[in-house]
Amino acid sequence: MTTPADHRELEWQLAATDLDGVRKWLMTKRPGAEGWYCKPRATVEHHDIYLDTDDWRIHRAGFALRVRDASGRHEATLKELRPARDGFADRRELSEPLADAGDEGVAAWVGPVGARVRAVAGARALRTLFHVRTQRERFGIVRAGSDAGAGELALDSTTISAPDGAVRATLQRVEVEASGNDSEPLVEFVLALRRECALEAAADNKYACGLAALALVPPAAPELGPTGIDRDLRIDEVGYAVLRLGLLAWYANEPGARLGDDPEALHDLRVAGRRMESALGFFEADLPARLVRLRPRLKQVVRTLGATRDLDIALSQLEAFRRELEPFRQEALNVLRGRLEAERLRARAKMLRALDAVATQRMLARLERLITLPAGQRRRSRHLPAVEVMPDLLRARYRKLRKAIAPLAADSPAGELHAARGKVKNLRYATEAVTAIYGKPAEEFLRVLRQLQNRLGEQHDAHVAQERLHALLRHPPRGVNGAMMFQFGRVAERYAAADRQARRGIAKPRDRLRKRWKKLRRRLNEANAPVAIPARSLDPDSRP
Repeated sequence: MTTPADHRELEWQLAATDLDGVRKWLMTKRPGAEGWYCKPRATVEHHDIYLDTDDWRIHRAGFALRVRDASGRHEATLKELRPARDGFADRRELSEPLADAGDEGVAAWVGPVGARVRAVAGARALRTLFHVRTQRERFGIVRAGSDAGAGELALDSTTISAPDGAVRATLQRVEVEASGNDSEPLVEFVLALRRECALEAAADNKYACGLAALALVPPAAPELGPTGIDRDLRIDEVGYAVLRLGLLAWYANEPGARLGDDPEALHDLRVAGRRMESALGFFEADLPARLVRLRPRLKQVVRTLGATRDLDIALSQLEAFRRELEPFRQEALNVLRGRLEAERLRARAKMLRALDAVATQRMLARLERLITLPAGQRRRSRHLPAVEVMPDLLRARYRKLRKAIAPLAADSPAGELHAARGKVKNLRYATEAVTAIYGKPAEEFLRVLRQLQNRLGEQHDAHVAQERLHALLRHPPRGVNGAMMFQFGRVAERYAAADRQARRGIAKPRDRLRKRWKKLRRRLNEANAPVAIPARSLDPDSRP
C-alpha cells in the first residue's frame, strides 16, 4: 500500500494512433535519443472513478477527485486542474491509500485527500461522474550508465464509460512522467519520442476527455441579475448590484477557502462577505426588511472566517522571519509555528461548521432568491435616484470615520485603532459601490482609504502577534529552553517594531483623506454633473 503523498506531477501526455509503433521504437535503438533505454515493467490495469458533488465543489476548488483500483490496491487522489502546455503538465497531486473503493470510504479517509474532500464537500454527497478503465504497459526510462530511473513511460489503452457502464469514448495515450521534481533530464528523450513516432500533444487529459464524452459541463457563475453600476440607477438598484457582486464572489471563492491550501481564497471569501454585510447596512432603508434581516447571520459567519484568516497571516509572517534565521536558530520558531498551526486547525473546524450550518445554507439560499426576484415582486422602495440619496449616505459614514480617526495618535490604544479600521472599511465599501457615479474624486478618495486601511491593518496584525507571543512567554510550553525563549523575544520585538512603524504611517493618509474628501464632497454637491465614465464592477480588495 502506498503512503500519503503531496507532490508535483510532471508529465507529458501524447496522443497516439499506433501504440505498436511506439512499442517497437522503445525496444530498438533510437538514433534521436542516444544514451537512453527503456526497461519493461509489469503491465497493470487501472479502474478510476471520478467524483464530485452535485454543485461541482471539487472542480470549483481547482481539483479533480479520482479513486483508483489498481490490481486491488485502492487510492484516492486530488489532481490540480492546471492546463498543460504543449502536452506537458506540471500539477500538484495529493494522494492517500484506501482500505477499499466503496462509496462509504469518504468518511473513513484519514489522509490529506480525505480531510480536504470533507472540508470542500461539506454536507454535500459525492456522486460518480464517470469511469475510466486503462490497460497500462509500463517502461522505466533510464540513462545509460546510471542506476537511477529518470521516469516512467506508459502506453495507455483507455475506455471512458458512464456510471451505468455504457462506453462513451476510447483513447490511446503515451504518457511520460518524470521521477522527482525535475523534468529537464527527460526533455531530450521526449523530443526524440515525439519526432520519431509522430506523436502530437494530447489536447486534453483524461478528466477533461471524460467530461466531454459524457457532455458534463461544470456550471458557470449563476445569473443573479445586473451587476453594473451607473448614475442612472435608483438607490435600491445599486444596493442589489453590490449584493449580487458579493454573492458571485462568495460562490467563486468558497470551495477554495474550504480546501484550505490557498490563503487568498479565504481572504477573498471574507471580503465578499464583508461587502454584502456592509451593503445590507448601508442600503438598509431601500432594501426589503426580509433581506436586511439576513445581516446578523452573515456577520457571524464572516467573523469565523476572520479568525482563520488572522492565523493565516500570523503563519505567513512567522515563516518570513524564520527563513531569515540560521537553521540552528529555527527550532524555537518551529515550536511557535506548531502552536499556530494547531490554533488554525481549530479555527478552520469552527469555520467549516459555520459554513455547513443549516442556518448559513438557508441564509445564502434566501439571499440569492431575494436578490434575483423580478423588480415587480420586490417590496416597493423609495425609487429615488442614487445620485440624490447617495451623498447623504456617504456624508453620514464619513462623519463617523472622521470622529474615529481625528484623535488617533502614535500611542493610541489598539482598541481605538481597530475600531477606526472597521469604519474605514465600511466607508471604503460604500465608496467602491459608487466610483462609477462620482468618477475621479471618488477613485482618489478610495485610494487613500485603502492606504489608511492598510496601515491600520498592519498595526492590528502586529499587535495580535505580540499578544500571542507575550502569552507564550508567560506560559511557555514544556520543553522550551532559554535559547528558545530568547528567539521568542526576538520575534516579539520584530512585531513591536512593525506595530510602531504602522502607527507612524497612519497620520499621512489620514491627513490626505481630508483633502480627498473635500474634492469628493464637491462632486457630491454636483450630483447632476455628467461623468464620462463607464459602468463597471467593484475593484478587488487589497488587504486582509
